[in-house]
Amino acid sequence: MRLYKKHAGDWLVLFLCFSLITGCSEPSGEQLNTSNNIDPEYITGETYYGRNSYTEYRPGDLPIVIGTPHGGSEKPEEIPDRTWGTTVKDAYTQELARIFADSLKAITGKLPHLIVCRLHRTKLDANRDLDEAAQGNGHAGSAWSEYHGYIESAKDTVSKYFQGGLYIDIHGQSRRPRIELGYLLDAEDYALPDSALNSEVYINKSSLKALAEFAAADFATIVRGENSIGSMLFAYDYPVV
Repeated sequence: MRLYKKHAGDWLVLFLCFSLITGCSEPSGEQLNTSNNIDPEYITGETYYGRNSYTEYRPGDLPIVIGTPHGGSEKPEEIPDRTWGTTVKDAYTQELARIFADSLKAITGKLPHLIVCRLHRTKLDANRDLDEAAQGNGHAGSAWSEYHGYIESAKDTVSKYFQGGLYIDIHGQSRRPRIELGYLLDAEDYALPDSALNSEVYINKSSLKALAEFAAADFATIVRGENSIGSMLFAYDYPVV
């Protein structure tokens, strides 16, 4: 992601949305049931739902895709509770995702793509492979396919109209009230000197690999430099790691 200095304050507002706590907002827009086997021409500004509204897709016109797999609250009786794996909901992550999307709209006049799993994590973990996610239940499996189908549709749209895009997966944690930025690197990786962190081993491991391929700054600077997302949040007194 490239942050231009004259708009740095606006972009920081977007990233500071991750620290907000707010009440639940209901989805808006006409409900349009879709099948995972059908790829309709999605319209920006409309809201699309999968079977029984277990999944939701709000198409956008920005090269940004936001996913929230663990913030759902729905507990339908037709889907039995999962018996293994993590079943704790990531509190407020669905609400944060909606705030983030709405803030982008307010600042840029355009919408990101937003994909929401509305099922509670006891029923489906949309961020795991199908076996662990649905644990053999067909309805949960269908919702899993819809969720990832929406993500693929959003990625296809971004690829069609832009040279690249940004995917943001929003999660929660209950350890302490702080923002945790995850780039698929381990804690010990961040302790490495810049010369080591800049190696292909860590670049290829990270979710920032695509950014590192065309950014003017080196990889260590992107991750933890003065103009990194974490450093800017810290400068505004937000606890971040």
